[in-house]
Amino acid sequence: MRERVFVTMTRYVIGVSIGLCLCMSQQALRAGSYVATFSGGTVTGSDGGYTASGNVYGGGDGAGGGTGIYAASCSGTLTATMTWDPDGPQDSPPASVVVAKYSAASWSYTATPATGTVNDGQGDSNSETYPACGVSKTTYFVLTNPGTSFTETCSPSVSITLQPGWTKHCQVEFEVTTYPVTVGLTGPTLSAGTYEALTGTQIVAKLSAAYTVSGWQWAAPGGGAFKNFSPSATSNQYVTLGASDYTGSSLTFYDASSETISLTCSATVTAPDGTVLAVTGAADPITSVKPTATWGVDPATLPVIVGGTVTTQPTTIGFYDHSGVDGTYGAGTVWYPVVITVPSPFTGGTGCFAQTVTPIDTLTRTPTGSGASTYTLKIPGPGGTWVSPGTGLDTGWPYPSGFTTDSSGDITGVAASSSWTLSGSGTSSIGASGDNPHGQESATDVDSGGMNWQSSSISDSFTTWLMYQPTSANSVWVPIMKATWSASGNATGGPASWVATGSYSAPSPGNASDFPQWSTVIVNQEYRP
Repeated sequence: MRERVFVTMTRYVIGVSIGLCLCMSQQALRAGSYVATFSGGTVTGSDGGYTASGNVYGGGDGAGGGTGIYAASCSGTLTATMTWDPDGPQDSPPASVVVAKYSAASWSYTATPATGTVNDGQGDSNSETYPACGVSKTTYFVLTNPGTSFTETCSPSVSITLQPGWTKHCQVEFEVTTYPVTVGLTGPTLSAGTYEALTGTQIVAKLSAAYTVSGWQWAAPGGGAFKNFSPSATSNQYVTLGASDYTGSSLTFYDASSETISLTCSATVTAPDGTVLAVTGAADPITSVKPTATWGVDPATLPVIVGGTVTTQPTTIGFYDHSGVDGTYGAGTVWYPVVITVPSPFTGGTGCFAQTVTPIDTLTRTPTGSGASTYTLKIPGPGGTWVSPGTGLDTGWPYPSGFTTDSSGDITGVAASSSWTLSGSGTSSIGASGDNPHGQESATDVDSGGMNWQSSSISDSFTTWLMYQPTSANSVWVPIMKATWSASGNATGGPASWVATGSYSAPSPGNASDFPQWSTVIVNQEYRP
């Protein structure tokens, strides 16, 4: 939405010297304004000897002449009808408008004696004798929900007793200046008169109002609104909007849900005369639209033993190739096809996976010497230490996608690619990935305890997200779908006669609204005492 910055200033002037005259001035506006029409007011002259010429209403040649005493006046109620004039069908009337109402009454005369009274209709009056007299006043106030039309009235008046044959002048003025209080938007797309934004699009809302503005307070835009998501951060990747985010002249945020976003802001306006006014601005509603997706899952088989002998290489217990064990490091569960559909009129974007894992993997042995009997899966810690991983990001961001295959076309592993670009028309994309939870049946002996490994167990819990990022500037990743799943298994009978048992909870993807978060990246893991 284009930011609304506009002022309507209208002036109504009547007077003996100018007849009954209407004078308007209106600034060119970007998204709509109030247009004024005027009515009312009475002007009286002295007699038929006085005529109007251009902006002057009088008589004689300015050298005296004529006989008798004459009177002239301006009086009556002046009405300004303000009608909203939008630039387009989406430009609704503002939530509030600051109004500056100016009125004046004056007279002047070039001879003596002359007497007259003036009243600006807003509480100021005066009475003088030769050569001039005038009063004026501006009041400032706010109208809430002014709608498509509103009226303002004022009754300024002036009367003068005149000597004939001299130049004379009396008039009243009525001026209405309007400053709509609005919220302009950057980010959403205007489509068929409605503002729409893809989830993950940066939205910037800015309050526009006249004079000196302070004390901004934004209302929360919606349940899916958030401040940022930064997967490059080491922690707190997902950031919510805080109290300080709602107290600036603008509000910057993203949305992760399919919902209608309502943006309102209250503030304080200080007028030129020091009047403090409470105002409210509102943006046109924004429809936050979220891509949809389908996520196929081909689950892995139950635990099996893969590999050589314990004396030649570490063997593994794991959940491997979905089409059967092919004797290599299989792909396990396959996530394919994964189709992201972006709603019209939007196109393009990028898809990826992110996964967190809580691994609890253990090896036991009959040690020799002072070696430990139990090794657990650990990751590098500070100062050369090894620490338990807890829950962390699996492998890195994004989670690897794509597959490698052998010469027969069997899937043998997950490729090292990271994300995929939506293809074709940009409204859909096919991605793939997978995982093969597994544990080793032996480990590097780091404490001289020997290689007499007896058992191995894994108990791993996973949460996998399908993520999407729009093509727009400053956009962020947002979750589309999520699957929670687990794998557990045991291998006993080592080191020569391993037997595997276990259970597997296959992923069952559903819609997602929460974000992945982590403080640890689980990579370079090893079994350590």
